[in-house]
Amino acid sequence: MTAIEDDLQDTFLRQHPRQLPIAVAATKVSRWEEEPFYHLQRISFSPDGSRFVLVDVSKLVSLYFSPNDILNYDHFSHLHICKPFSRVLVGECVRDLDWFPLMDSDNAATCAFITCCKDLPVHLWDGNDGSYRCSYCAYNHCDELMSPYSIRFSTFGDSIFCGFHRRLCIFNTQRPGRDYVEYSLSSFRGQGPSLKGIVSTIDSKMDEPYDLALGSFSGVVGLGDYRIEHGTFLHTTMRAHNGGVTMVRFVPGSSTLLLAGARKDDDIVVWDIRNTNKVLYRLPRKSETNQRICFDIDNSGKFVCSGATDGMIRLWSLQSGRLLMSWYASRWSVSSVSWNPCFSFLASCSGQRCFPVDYSFWGSEQSSDSSSENIHESNWFSTSSNGQEEDHFVYRNKIAALWYLDSL
Repeated sequence: MTAIEDDLQDTFLRQHPRQLPIAVAATKVSRWEEEPFYHLQRISFSPDGSRFVLVDVSKLVSLYFSPNDILNYDHFSHLHICKPFSRVLVGECVRDLDWFPLMDSDNAATCAFITCCKDLPVHLWDGNDGSYRCSYCAYNHCDELMSPYSIRFSTFGDSIFCGFHRRLCIFNTQRPGRDYVEYSLSSFRGQGPSLKGIVSTIDSKMDEPYDLALGSFSGVVGLGDYRIEHGTFLHTTMRAHNGGVTMVRFVPGSSTLLLAGARKDDDIVVWDIRNTNKVLYRLPRKSETNQRICFDIDNSGKFVCSGATDGMIRLWSLQSGRLLMSWYASRWSVSSVSWNPCFSFLASCSGQRCFPVDYSFWGSEQSSDSSSENIHESNWFSTSSNGQEEDHFVYRNKIAALWYLDSL
């Protein structure tokens, strides 16, 4: 597509708000999940688009088949309800997750994903039935198990990158256990760039898989090459965020563009790594809390989409940096979005940590009792048309939706 055609497409999307995405599917909430502290953290499509994984705070990872067959209908008369075909009890709160990049649902051996959790090693899980396959363990100088904060497969799936505090460990995917190579992210003899703090996110280039981008909770993004055997791993660092970096991604089809997002920072920063002295442009969104808000880039490298703490989903053009569309997706934070690589689907999950509030200390004792009861009921329950109470709080806080983008 030429630059003129791209500009015409951007103009069309901005001038036709009726072309906003349609919610065509949603996940079903079970009764045991109806706890006020339960919410969804992450959603991610598999590389072949056949399924997606949903991560929540209850130490569970749920696997769903992607409802690609609904595209055969001429119109969407009702909302399709997705039910998980498998659930994985990972044992602790999931810090990060990644699919095997060469996954093909017709080849069972490639259908797998990895997770990293608190106080646990990296686990490799089967993407068909959720069964455990193997573990990758890293240890410190006291021979104590270290749990990574971020993980990422290499471009071809032959390596697993694990981020720790000021260090990076690389495992060979075919050799589970404690066999790995460790790199320090500190400066070599006090000279050169360094990356302080926890490595919170990792990504590698598609065309140059040895080049890595690392983000840390210190607000710094570092670029490195793990082929270097001596000296420092990093060759440059960039800072443009006030909060800790939560996600970095190279743009598919481009060898120079890098996106970074941070917590308590309302911008997704776009870098041209050929000139790291200045930011190329910024994509505004709402990120007002410490919650990790994930964005995703489509396979063509033309569009980027992100959730926000205000419940909106925003879609930008990466070629112009302009906002193409935005729509209201949830009454709570949209914590994660994911593009289906094969179909015009965008998946999103919403939710945030909520706590019931005791309003009894407001006003006098008599008025506080009545106001507390009314406020509590209005926050947790609503009354349906037939007079029965419905727990809408549960569905607002735990919904995962699939959006059909017909205009792209």
